[in-house]
Amino acid sequence: MSDKNTVGVVVGNTNTDSYSFILTSMAASKGDLVYTEADIPASESNKSARNVFVWGRILSINRTNTAFPSEIAQEIAKEQIEIRETLASTDNEYQEAEVEILGQCEQKNTEEEQIFLSPLNYPVMPSAQVKIPNESLVKKLLSGTTENEKLIKIGSLISRRDIDINVSASKIVARHMAILAMTGGGKTVATRRIIKGLSNFGYPMLIFDPHGDYLGLYSNRDKLKDEHGNPIDVKIFQPALMAKGHDEVVEMMITLFTKFDLSLSPAQTDKFYEFVESNAAKAAFGDPAGTAAKRQYDSKDIKEHLKEFEKIIRSELEEEDNKTIKRTIGAVLRTVKQLIREIELMQKTNQQLAKRLKSKDNSFEFENMPNLITDPEDVVRSNQISIFYLGGFSRLLQSMIVSIVLETLFKNRASLDDDRIGPFASIIEEAHNFVPGSGEEKKSTPSLLTIRKLLTEGRKFGTGVILISQRPNRLDETTLAQCNSFLILKLVNPRDQGWVQRVMEQMSDQDREALKAFANGQAFISGHAVKFPLQVKVDRDEELETSIMGDEDFINENSQHHKNSGTNIKKRDENSELIGSIAKSAKKAKTKL
Repeated sequence: MSDKNTVGVVVGNTNTDSYSFILTSMAASKGDLVYTEADIPASESNKSARNVFVWGRILSINRTNTAFPSEIAQEIAKEQIEIRETLASTDNEYQEAEVEILGQCEQKNTEEEQIFLSPLNYPVMPSAQVKIPNESLVKKLLSGTTENEKLIKIGSLISRRDIDINVSASKIVARHMAILAMTGGGKTVATRRIIKGLSNFGYPMLIFDPHGDYLGLYSNRDKLKDEHGNPIDVKIFQPALMAKGHDEVVEMMITLFTKFDLSLSPAQTDKFYEFVESNAAKAAFGDPAGTAAKRQYDSKDIKEHLKEFEKIIRSELEEEDNKTIKRTIGAVLRTVKQLIREIELMQKTNQQLAKRLKSKDNSFEFENMPNLITDPEDVVRSNQISIFYLGGFSRLLQSMIVSIVLETLFKNRASLDDDRIGPFASIIEEAHNFVPGSGEEKKSTPSLLTIRKLLTEGRKFGTGVILISQRPNRLDETTLAQCNSFLILKLVNPRDQGWVQRVMEQMSDQDREALKAFANGQAFISGHAVKFPLQVKVDRDEELETSIMGDEDFINENSQHHKNSGTNIKKRDENSELIGSIAKSAKKAKTKL
């Protein structure tokens, strides 16, 4: 006899991966977790028969009526006949659901605090009853994989809003995560949820923010606290170049040069090294053993050093007669000149940003990026979120900044004799610009190799990465495949859908189809951060969304501009009348003379 939780009966052929059932109750829906009881016969490895619960997830529900075939439907539609005026029947309608099997547990284990699943090795029996689990059972099933695991509440099941969905914080930062969605799909909301969860444990985070989407964290930092009630500090850094002493300056210039143009040949790069080591360069930069070895250099100083390099290179170019060598020197000179322009752009952008913030809002305090070699702890610190605001910079300059920051901090973590900073997570917005998939973009994106290194080796050194993008098919597939957890929100582009399914191992065809129908904030989550794939509704943290830079009100701004324009026109007309009046008076005076 079935109980009130029974929603259907298994039919047709079954296997250890899936089964179908006929719905006898409308209480089940797509995405629901279900279970059926099964008797597993004895085997050589297990001498006694076992009673188990076989857990599954409803992938699809299809409605069928064998008494109302398509031929009759076509005729009725063509003739525009009401079905009640025909002999066709609608009484034999039924719904059939397809279930993906998640695993099995022994029935006695359901009394424990957590339910652990093992692979099913014997199919369920046709005619078995399919049941909807109660809230208590689902919570046991979805609880953490270890007793003391740190969990982040991401939201709730789409089909069961009474069931909270938690993700493993440690699995996110150790094994990396990708958050993907079309524009407006809710990826920033989901990321803020992860950020808030990690901050609850005081975990250090770096956020590379090209559009100001996360500046609201600074405005609302008083709402961020760890699990002990301690405040979370939020710092906003303006990208800058910092180096202490002559040797660091030289190292910085070499780093900038090699990252700036990845298409340079080995011969061209070697030529640059020759200039660095030349007597002319040493003479231009002063005595490394003197005061130059100890002073702090900034972007302006490094730019001036590069200008001195430019003079030295130009002089050698003019003196060189060999055409091959001349072309090599010419390529080096072009790169140095372009690099100088990029640094000048960085300085100009920082100045414009400071002016803009002063005129619009004075609540943001931007700091120059610290010297990452001498003071990495100013960026990576417990109970601190460090935001690198990249707005206004060129794509290449953004990529260089991300590469330099992450590479320098990774070297610190990988060093056996330097333990000034602990593990940290890097959140990279607009990730398709920093780990591009196309061949041409790869050549001019220095951050690609750096981020790929963090994804492949970061687990050993505690440098987790969270990639965020609204253009999944533009991401480097090799890099993305290193992410072990995925949060996929609304995607309508078939290329994006297919690409995501290819990279992920646990996405079914039905899940892929669901992506385009998702409402804002609905998502498919899978990977090591959860026990098994789920469709969830992400919780929204509205108190963290305020952002002067990211959510500007251009409608009101235009209205104000229009009003000011009217005033300016009036003033211009008044000035014209005054000038005209003066001109007439002058003409009369001239006539009298």
